[in-house]
Amino acid sequence: MLLIDTPDNPCRTVFLPLALKGLDASPTEPNIHLSIFHAICASSAFSLAHLRHDSRYHSIAVHHDQQALRHLRGSLQRARCLDEPTLVAVLACITAEAMSGRRSRWRAHVSGCLGLLQNEVHGDWIRSPTAARLLQSYLSLSSLCSLLIPEQLMSLLNGPSDFLHYLERSHGVTTPLVQYLAQISTLVESKTQLSVEELDRLELELYLNFPSPSNPNAPGSIIVQHALNSFYYATIVYFRRSLRGAMLHDVQDLIEKAIHELESVDVLTRDRGGCSYNWASFVIAADCERPDLQGRMLALFDRKGRHGIQNINILCEIVQALWNRRTAAGPHVDIQWQDIAREADFDFMLV
Repeated sequence: MLLIDTPDNPCRTVFLPLALKGLDASPTEPNIHLSIFHAICASSAFSLAHLRHDSRYHSIAVHHDQQALRHLRGSLQRARCLDEPTLVAVLACITAEAMSGRRSRWRAHVSGCLGLLQNEVHGDWIRSPTAARLLQSYLSLSSLCSLLIPEQLMSLLNGPSDFLHYLERSHGVTTPLVQYLAQISTLVESKTQLSVEELDRLELELYLNFPSPSNPNAPGSIIVQHALNSFYYATIVYFRRSLRGAMLHDVQDLIEKAIHELESVDVLTRDRGGCSYNWASFVIAADCERPDLQGRMLALFDRKGRHGIQNINILCEIVQALWNRRTAAGPHVDIQWQDIAREADFDFMLV
């Protein structure tokens, strides 16, 4: 589930201990720990259903998914507030949605939790080391899904200095890049018209934020650097296509550089590495114009199938649908991935 596995991997150190607490609770009463437990079981079963092409796992997954939602709803009705276990439960349910590849449902978890978090932004619990990591995952995921996040919540990404490296090792992105992307998405969604000078300033800001690992001597730092590079090039492409109005042929050199970085991650991990956020892979693939680059991206998506995350397969399908539409429309019509991502049939998490 993460790019680099570390001893403090929250999937083991946070999610599992909280989930196991649910085994001592009554299954008939709403319990947030049971929500986490069932969501993890649902994620696992959805993943196995895709990897083994076995419908029995899908039935098991649906059962656990329903139980996870029942306990989450019941717990929220009682507490009506967000705390650390509830945030873990929401993240676990979001993970199950990614594994299942279902449309639209993920939005209820992501946007609903944003609303709850706004009421808890000054709570003591969000300052804890565990909460800092969970919030970085949740807020970065929300931002990459193009949800507009209030500035007060975005400031939580800066967290304790000890965890400023968490996003890069876990998800292959840095906090400044996430914050920059959120700024671009806000401008795109609001259809704000910027002057050439303002666009130049924004682009310069991006160039001054070339990412590098916080700890270059840590195990896996070379893998992290390649992942960060791919995300950086994808961000430039996103900026130029969305705000500069650049045409496809103008960004193919950046696309090629980004694909090289993505391939380097796979080579260094011998195709057995973890999974960073797929936003960069999607944005790069979506704007591939040359057949050779498209072929390389399809091969990358195919290798990512080892993770058993159906959302990755769906992102590949969206990309291919986009390529087909461009071919049918002809060279003089510029179709962007945002145009197709807004359609109900393609409403998936871009991570």
